[in-house]
Amino acid sequence: MSTGAAGDFWLWSNTVYGRDEVRKAALALQDQFDLNVNILLWCVWSSYHFDTHQELTMRKAIDVTGNWNKEVTANIRKARRFAKSALGDSALYTELKNIELKAEKHEQSQLQELAFNIGVTQSGSGKTAQRIALRNLAIYVALAKAARCKGFSALMLQDFADAALYDLAAAS
Repeated sequence: MSTGAAGDFWLWSNTVYGRDEVRKAALALQDQFDLNVNILLWCVWSSYHFDTHQELTMRKAIDVTGNWNKEVTANIRKARRFAKSALGDSALYTELKNIELKAEKHEQSQLQELAFNIGVTQSGSGKTAQRIALRNLAIYVALAKAARCKGFSALMLQDFADAALYDLAAAS
């Protein structure tokens, strides 16, 4: 996978999210602890390009995506899941899935813009990106208060980061 000088969050996240282990880990964090998959992916993607996000940056990320996710993306997701259970792989289900992807892409473009407006560029090894990704994830989880939820484990973040950074870990 090419991260490029600037990187494209949407393209990167589609590639990474296409891996079963990443998707399963991200959905578990979303469904069990109400974490935003786009922010989880953003925490890892931005570790390729930027130093650790500070708390203020992470708060901005939560703010930038919060209302959109709650009012648009989550409601489309709920409708898509219902349509899947009620109608199976119908045309309506497919259309809702495509609309949900457009809503997700909008969120990701907001997050990418935030990163490039605030981020402090870094370059380093895969080990550096892994440390940064874990710090970013820890900041997000703390602010979202997910770590206080019953059943939460830091190992879930480690597994998610390891799966998302698989190609970097293999190259190190």
